[in-house]
Amino acid sequence: MTLCKLLSAGFFMLACHGAMAQAPQEVKAEHSPVEVGKRYALVIGNSGYKNAMPLPNPVNDARAVCDMLRTLQFTVDCRENLKHRGAFKEAISAFTKKVKPTDVALFYYAGHGVELEGENYLIPTLADIRSKAYVEDEAVRVNFVFDELAAAKARLSIVILDACRNNPFARIRSVSGTGLAIPNSIPSGSIIIFPTAPGKTAMDGEGQNGVFTSHLLQHIATTGISIEEMFKRVIHGVRNESMEFGIEQIPWMNLSFTGEFCFVGCGTRISAADYANVLKAKAEIEKTTQTLQGELATRETELQQFKTRMVIMQQQFETQQKSQNLSTTELENLSKQRDELVAKTLNLETQEKELSRVKRELERLQSQQTDDTKREKDMAEARARIALLEQKINQQETRKIGESELEALRQERDHLIQNNADLQKHQKINEQSQQELAVLQKRLLEYDRQRNELDDYKQKLSRLEEKLKDAAVSTVKDAAFVPPAF
Repeated sequence: MTLCKLLSAGFFMLACHGAMAQAPQEVKAEHSPVEVGKRYALVIGNSGYKNAMPLPNPVNDARAVCDMLRTLQFTVDCRENLKHRGAFKEAISAFTKKVKPTDVALFYYAGHGVELEGENYLIPTLADIRSKAYVEDEAVRVNFVFDELAAAKARLSIVILDACRNNPFARIRSVSGTGLAIPNSIPSGSIIIFPTAPGKTAMDGEGQNGVFTSHLLQHIATTGISIEEMFKRVIHGVRNESMEFGIEQIPWMNLSFTGEFCFVGCGTRISAADYANVLKAKAEIEKTTQTLQGELATRETELQQFKTRMVIMQQQFETQQKSQNLSTTELENLSKQRDELVAKTLNLETQEKELSRVKRELERLQSQQTDDTKREKDMAEARARIALLEQKINQQETRKIGESELEALRQERDHLIQNNADLQKHQKINEQSQQELAVLQKRLLEYDRQRNELDDYKQKLSRLEEKLKDAAVSTVKDAAFVPPAF
């Protein structure tokens, strides 16, 4: 049994490694409420086990989570490969002592864990568990984390546990089993999340990070969504990725937190439906662009092949005139057919110019998509900066500093909000570009129809070439045949 960690007195997250998801492209800008208190986090990653199977990902996961939380204004204490139960409990106690009732506390653990008689335990790297009697002395109860956070009375507690892999002590009969148990003591005002359902095991993943943690890292910094919506996206991403391997892994969450919390910008919101539509539209644009590029390449190849055949045709005419004497009627018929071929060639050249124009338009749209991606990043950075400025303004007002410094902070915040609005105008221009792509698709359908006509024309050209080869020498008439120039 591996243990998915539980968080008490606030918010509990469980992260068994997962794939990363996508960030929203468009949000509605509005002022976000100023967050009261500070953000603290304790992150632990245990990989180097001596008496159990070593794990490749937990330390990598812990480092990635530490880096991410620092960008989200958390004061982070990062620990790796805690060897003994005492070191574990000391780190937890030191962490909770800093937390005040107005603060947000986040606890993350990646490593081995077990469930014994309904109790969940976290495993240090040098734990020597020979039977169930050793578990209490060698491992750390998850309820200890709950008790410490409850005593700190944090406004919101966040615990991220990535400990739902296979049982590292399955060989011991009294400690056999899989997954974690449902917590028997859930504090109020908390969110608890496992990477999979109680009693189940989760995928560890094949990349640098585990499946659950990968999806967590992708969504945790999404602007303008609540913590509940963020976890729903993580759950959705983990389930979809696991289904690709024939396993349905559905993270489990328990919510008793009634307040509002966003890792980035609660004031800028995008609904789940709008988020899905934005992602769908982006995927359709990319697919359409690839299709158009393929069609253009095919048309250019066919046109070049046709030009080559026309050059050969002209050479055959010249050779035929010199080496054979054709009847006047045959010459007139061949000349007429050749003139038709020349006219169609000119028409194809006109189409080639149009195809080149369409190709340039596609390149412009692709360039615009690149600019839009940069603007999306600028929007996210601006919103994060706005939230930070509002926090500074609140802190400065509390300190009763000079009005001039407060006014400077407000002006910077308002300037960023205005820039954010300008960026959203560019998003609307992107929608117009999508409409232009639809028009280009209709043109490609018309080109398909013309290509069918081109196939008929190729058949006529082949028959004409056969006539030139089989033309019989009959009556000699001094008729000069001058082919039209290309």
